[in-house]
Amino acid sequence: MVKRMKIHIEKLYVLIMAAAIVLAGIGGCGKKEAQLQDREGKGKRGGVLRVALTGELRSLDPARVGDTASGLIAEQIYNGLVEFDNELKIRPVLAESWTVTEGGKVWRFNLRQDVKFHDDPSFPGGKGRKLVAGDIKYSFERIVNANTLSTGWWLFNGKIKGANDYREENALAEKENRESRIKDVEGFKVIDAYTFQIELTRPFAPFINLMAMSYTWVVPKEAVEYYGKDFFKHPVGTGPFMLEEWSPGLRVIMKRNPEYWEADEDGVQLPYLDGINIRILRDNLVAFMEFDKGNFDYSGIPPEVWDKVMTKENKLTSKYQKYQLVKTSSLDTGYYGFMMTHSPIGTNKDLRQAFNYAIDRQSIIDNVLNGRGIPAKGALPPEMPGFNKELKGYDYDPAKAKELLAKAGFSNGFPNGKGLGEITLQLNSGGTTNEDVAEAIQDQLGKVGINVKLSIISWPQHLDSVDRGTTQFFRMGWVADYPDPENFLALFYSKNFSPEGPNSTRFSNEEFDKLFEEALNLTDFDKRLKLYQKAEEIVVEEAPWLFISHGVGYVLLQPNLRNMVFLPMAINRYKVVWLEK
Repeated sequence: MVKRMKIHIEKLYVLIMAAAIVLAGIGGCGKKEAQLQDREGKGKRGGVLRVALTGELRSLDPARVGDTASGLIAEQIYNGLVEFDNELKIRPVLAESWTVTEGGKVWRFNLRQDVKFHDDPSFPGGKGRKLVAGDIKYSFERIVNANTLSTGWWLFNGKIKGANDYREENALAEKENRESRIKDVEGFKVIDAYTFQIELTRPFAPFINLMAMSYTWVVPKEAVEYYGKDFFKHPVGTGPFMLEEWSPGLRVIMKRNPEYWEADEDGVQLPYLDGINIRILRDNLVAFMEFDKGNFDYSGIPPEVWDKVMTKENKLTSKYQKYQLVKTSSLDTGYYGFMMTHSPIGTNKDLRQAFNYAIDRQSIIDNVLNGRGIPAKGALPPEMPGFNKELKGYDYDPAKAKELLAKAGFSNGFPNGKGLGEITLQLNSGGTTNEDVAEAIQDQLGKVGINVKLSIISWPQHLDSVDRGTTQFFRMGWVADYPDPENFLALFYSKNFSPEGPNSTRFSNEEFDKLFEEALNLTDFDKRLKLYQKAEEIVVEEAPWLFISHGVGYVLLQPNLRNMVFLPMAINRYKVVWLEK
């Protein structure tokens, strides 16, 4: 999210509010490679896109963009070496081309020579300069440096030659208040002004996918040093839009970058839009009502108005047929995590399995989500390559749940599960969907004797407490950064504990780690999939998650919104969207 990035999705069932825009019709040519055509002449008027965002931003520094709300904004401001196209295949962006040698260990990227950073006071005279290979090196080393406090360290951890040594020495130097003895990551090399090389410690099959993630978006050293600790709210990149205003809790305003390097296949300079106005709201129903008044250009359909908007056949009712309707699917998994370091849930597999057997997932999808979901058997969503159709998940079996509760020692002699005590489920606010799902699960767990109390807090507070490992039972979700099973299974790798990695449950299993690491060294995709499927079976058996569902959604678009297509990943590119007059 990106995201494309490691994303903790803060609005799992209404992720549509942070819609994914694909690169339909982009030829990838720079301004100097095409005679630019007038947008109006090609019927791509532009206009100002109006978006509702029901989640507060955390940071606009790529080093810490690890959530959907922040990713939605930051993706408009920055570029990376590569990105995903509308078929979820890698396409070049800042890198024109690349070569891979030494059995997959050495990656050499040839950069575009017509890319400029945004004009900004951090540059001499306020004029942005050209991007060069040193900017890639600087940006990547920021992620590796422990003092940056990046949530993306897991991306390079153990993968890049010299990265771990660099990180450890810099952290020690900071602690001892001295200069670091290691000045560079050995595996990051500037060959010349427009050639950058990465050397891995060993072949890593999905490596090129990592280069499409938010943590690898490129920043200029001048801006980072000029703004210091406030860089996260003064982003400077090479992307199609520039930040004009960020008023926390209220709005974000972006304007078109007039010197953006990319043009479409007709030679029309991107982006088409003149700007983007984003309002930060607390409730998806309010966002929908504002959309229906004509104040936003697209919206998800909240459950409170589902029956008014949609028929039983999932078609628009007559009142809403003036809008465009798009059905979406998502490479995501919604789950409630068990903090594995907390007793009693994290230390008792029988108890975690009891939770899973107590849940009627299909009932929640039918009655709470209006059919917008697929029951989750494991971690991987159905559209993910390598999805195991034979995986046995947890059926709805209350009797089995009670049996496992007794086996876990929390039922015998304690009517209604009082021996377990009250369990707090922490979730983030953001409309009624989160609460409705939580209340349904609370009710189902109560029927087998598990008493659950809901604690609803803001998204930043929720994410911070999960990252710190201070909550034992929490709502979370995962949207694919790239279409490879490794991206989901990395959430269970013991070297990826949050906040430095995506393993927010602190799950650790030696057999899983062995399978996961073995798969990473294989370039044969079919052989990798077999290992990943075995690894996922371990995850299901150990149950560090309460598996819930994979998302399916519907989006309404205003009649004049054009070129907006939805992908099963949280990719949010507005540069190819326009509004007809």
